[in-house]
This record gives sequence, structure tokens and C-alpha cells, in this order.
Amino acid sequence: MTALEADTKSTIDGALKKLQAELTEIEARRTRAEDEVEACCARIDTLTQRMTAIYAASSMLANLPAIGPDQEWLDHLVAWRKTLGDELRALPSTIRDSHTLGLEKNLKLSIQVIAFGPDMTNGSGYDLTTLRLGALMREAGFEPVGADSDRHYSGIMPWFGSLSEVERRISEGKTQYAKAEAHLADALLDDAERERRAIAEKARMAAINAAPVRKTRHDGSIYERYADGRVIEITG
Repeated sequence: MTALEADTKSTIDGALKKLQAELTEIEARRTRAEDEVEACCARIDTLTQRMTAIYAASSMLANLPAIGPDQEWLDHLVAWRKTLGDELRALPSTIRDSHTLGLEKNLKLSIQVIAFGPDMTNGSGYDLTTLRLGALMREAGFEPVGADSDRHYSGIMPWFGSLSEVERRISEGKTQYAKAEAHLADALLDDAERERRAIAEKARMAAINAAPVRKTRHDGSIYERYADGRVIEITG
């Protein structure tokens, strides 16, 4: 090989080595960039899911029916029931005149309506407008709907549920609120708290998996088997 050929080969080898080094660096940069893009895409998905969860939980919470009106109605029912009970107990123990008998029937029927609803008046000759309960309702500001003095029509008293119905609605409403608030609180957790909870859950599951399982043989003997295969006899 001539000196010229040797110089040319050296030049070529140097160029190839330089190009290979640059290519290797670029490939490494591309790999790092691809990893970063993949991490960014995963993070975008996570953040999008968390934003969606926040929107959904806050919307659920905002659209739940207010418990306040039911609680107010329940308070009225409880107060009216007490008043009616007091008035019923104030009646004579022995009733002989028709007026007092009618009053007693009215009070008892009013209490039954509070407990079970207006259908309790069916066939009784009474309705909410003529019950003592209706009078208490009007005193509290609940007026009959559609009343017409010209037609001698007393109207229909508004009704928002018996005692048990309202208690059930309030209980269900509180449960729904608690669930919605829990969903929102979970959606609002930051990364640090999520990591802390994940670690705690992992530790909890590890403890559960490591705990022995108590078993009973056909002969009645009891033993505990661990995940690693160890067996501890409890009773022989």
C-alpha cells in the first residue's frame, strides 16, 4: 500500500468513525426522546383521566337534589306529630259526646297520615284540608292549592311525603352526597398523596398475603398454613 493509499484509508476510517460516533449519539438521543414522548403521552392520559374524574364528580355533586327541603319537611312532621300527640293525650280518658269523639278520630287520623301518608284518609270522610294536621300545616305557611271560595272548594294541601318516606329520602341523599364527595376527594388527590396511598395499599396487601390461613382437617385438628409453605399446628 502506497503512502497515498494509506493516507486515504486513514481519512476514510476517521470519517467513518466520526460519523458512527455521531450516529450512535443521535440514536441514543432519539431513544431518550422516544422514551420522553412515551412518558409524556402516559402523563397526558393520566392527567386527562383525572380532569375527567374531577368534572364528573363535581357535576354529580352539583346535580344531587338538596337535602335541606326534605329536612325542613321532616322537622315539621316531627313537630306536628308532637302537637297532635299532646292534644290527643289531653282529651278525657272516657269520651261520651260525639264532638269529642270526632276530635279524637281527627287527631288519630292526622297522626296516621304523618306516619303513612294521605291515603290513610280514604273512606274516612276527612282529607288533609279538614284534618287537624291540615290546620297545623296552614299555620306553618302551607296553603291549599286550587282553593275556590265561589265553588266552596277547599283545594288540595301540598304533601311532600310521610315520615318514613322523608327519612328514607334524607338517608339516601346523605349516602349519595357522601359517595360524590368521596369521588371528588379522590379525584383531587395530588401525586404525593396518591403515591403514599399506593405504598400503604401495597404494604397492606403484602401483610394480608403473608398472613397464615387457618384450616381444619377431617379429624378436627386445626393448623395454619403460610404462603411460604410453613404449617403451624394449632390443635392436635
